[in-house]
Amino acid sequence: MANTSKPLRFCELSLNPCSREYGVAPCTASIPTTGSFKCYNSPRTCQDPSNYLAGDEQVVRWSVPTEDLPLDIDSIPAITSIARRPATVNPGESLGVRESVTVSMHDFKHNDVGFDPYIPTRGFNPYLKGSFWGKFTARWGSLDGYAFRTIDGYEGQPYDEMKVRHYIVDSTAGPDSKGTFAFTIKDVIKFFDGKKAQAPLPSNGTLLAGIDDTVTALTLDPSGIGDLEYPASGTASIGDEKVTFTRVADAITLTGRGLSGSEQSAHDAGDTFQLALVYSAQDVATIINDLLTNYTDTPAEYIPLADWNDEVSNYLNRLYTAEIMRPTSIKTLLDELIKEAGLIFYTDLYSKSLILKAFRQLVPTFAVTDDFALQDSIKSKRLESKRINQIWIYHGKKNPLENQDQKKNYTTVYAQISDNPIVALENNPAAISEVFSRWITSLNADAVTELADSIIERYETAPRQVSFRVPSEFPISLGEAVTIQSRIFEDAQGDLADPFTAQVTSFDEKNNVISAIAEEVNFTTVDPGPLRIITISSNSFDLDLKTVHDSLYIPAESGDTVRLIINPGVIIGSTNYSYALTTGIFAAGVTVEIGGTGRIQGRGGDAATTSGGDGGDALLVEQAIEIIDDVEIWSGGGAGGSLVAPNPPFTNEKGAGGAGQIPGTGSTGPGQTNATTEAGGEVTIGNTSFGGDPGLDGSGGTSPGVAGVAIQGDSLVTIDGGATPDIRGGQLG
Repeated sequence: MANTSKPLRFCELSLNPCSREYGVAPCTASIPTTGSFKCYNSPRTCQDPSNYLAGDEQVVRWSVPTEDLPLDIDSIPAITSIARRPATVNPGESLGVRESVTVSMHDFKHNDVGFDPYIPTRGFNPYLKGSFWGKFTARWGSLDGYAFRTIDGYEGQPYDEMKVRHYIVDSTAGPDSKGTFAFTIKDVIKFFDGKKAQAPLPSNGTLLAGIDDTVTALTLDPSGIGDLEYPASGTASIGDEKVTFTRVADAITLTGRGLSGSEQSAHDAGDTFQLALVYSAQDVATIINDLLTNYTDTPAEYIPLADWNDEVSNYLNRLYTAEIMRPTSIKTLLDELIKEAGLIFYTDLYSKSLILKAFRQLVPTFAVTDDFALQDSIKSKRLESKRINQIWIYHGKKNPLENQDQKKNYTTVYAQISDNPIVALENNPAAISEVFSRWITSLNADAVTELADSIIERYETAPRQVSFRVPSEFPISLGEAVTIQSRIFEDAQGDLADPFTAQVTSFDEKNNVISAIAEEVNFTTVDPGPLRIITISSNSFDLDLKTVHDSLYIPAESGDTVRLIINPGVIIGSTNYSYALTTGIFAAGVTVEIGGTGRIQGRGGDAATTSGGDGGDALLVEQAIEIIDDVEIWSGGGAGGSLVAPNPPFTNEKGAGGAGQIPGTGSTGPGQTNATTEAGGEVTIGNTSFGGDPGLDGSGGTSPGVAGVAIQGDSLVTIDGGATPDIRGGQLG
């Protein structure tokens, strides 16, 4: 039985010495050709680096000296202190503060047993030469990134039942003149640091020759870099210009220049052709997995992707899109996702895994009360710095090469102010938080409103931070929720207040005691369920509802409802003469609804010198839908017929364009009335041509155009009894 009055503390470092034998093929090392003494099967002493082959794990274990050290656990009693700074979780805001530990040890003589496979051939007694840390650092050099563990237990406790925390070596110090050596170890999030991990990777291809602002072809330098670093097609930047390209070997064809509002300009030989990293309609689990797997050294065992997928599927079924044009710190990108998607992300040191959770109400795992907490250990304060009663979310980034905080570089800003009347009565000053979103498109308006709702709900009142201490047998862990009730929390009448939920944001365990800090959780956000709302809040064009849905949500299944809401004054138009909006085909059993009081409108017909062009179509229905509000569905007006000039040489002239979200083009001659969204144009050149109003044919002149179709697939449309949609144009099928 473990004796909890006698703690035991160990640390372990994992090494992987070379599995080769010195001088035995394929190792080509030999004395005196490659060195004056045999290696120590370690990186710094290797004399044939091309044939170095890391072997099985070798565990080096140290312990805090005590008379109770068990003889069956092999360890070196050299630890003088273990100083721990616990991790801090920052829900919905950032990665927080990673855990950091400093393990200090004293130096000592050592016989090299277990560290030198060639002791019998050395010709000297290694115990009499040097010291442990002097020799160790000379043989192994930098240990940055190596696996390190701390183990806490008690006398009599089996070693495999002791509590193990998993870390990564960040740095070492020493040995110094006092014989001190120290490891600084951190949790796995250290791999996300800007200096250690960036995405996309810096590109090494440059322009072989300069180009002007019209060139669409270039060659990469050095030769062969194209096949080494660049895909067959993609997105890139040259200086401050965004481009798209296709590639064959080192030959680049620019398929787009000066994109997203960037400046199309000349570039010099030697300018970098930087490949961009593009995520299109991906869920956060997939994005984070890609960032960590492909752009950091995070061990795969820390990434429980199946658990992440379950969390996202159950609580965050939205998709995100971003263009990352230049190398950016992985930590920066993860902080953005945590804030913009509403995530909780941290390291579980015990399970050796990274935990991803949606910003949501959690099920408490334990109740902290005066009966369980150590005497007088419950303390509380208000986190006034976290109070937010106004949230401003800028989204729909225009130019991905601009800095994140450039407000003018976003198409949409969503502002929400707390409408809680109790909060208003407290007369607190404004507490504004601004979010500049790389990951939320202008079409993903509902992701914005949900994010704003959750932030306001949780932080419109400054949350309480509660610290407490409990015996370590209680089930409390970092990131989990607890309920708290204590005599220090009273209601307005002086009675014991009801318990409240808090999330553990900092956690440490030492000497059989857990010291924890928890942050009050005010919101009650739950799984949004089967209703998927897509809100169109700014004018849009050529939308396929199924495609838009799948860019924002996981695929809809039978029983789900997809509801398209077109906000007042907003128009879904068309840049061509196809449909402004197509429903697409969802899975069987999915209900599709169209609501709001905005408009779906086809393009106006263009006039020509021989005839008037036809108007564009508005809505293509490919499966059963229900119209639930007074939405407007207008086809484009046909263009007016062509005209004959009244004077010699009596040439044909264009008539007037039809009405549409993009109005039809027509004559620029005298008497023209330009077509608009609402009405067709009128042109008089000796005779008269009229462009059609929404849903109407053109008239006058020769061969006027006909209006487009308002609804194709009308038999699949049901109109809710309370809705009176404004439909202008033909309804077919």
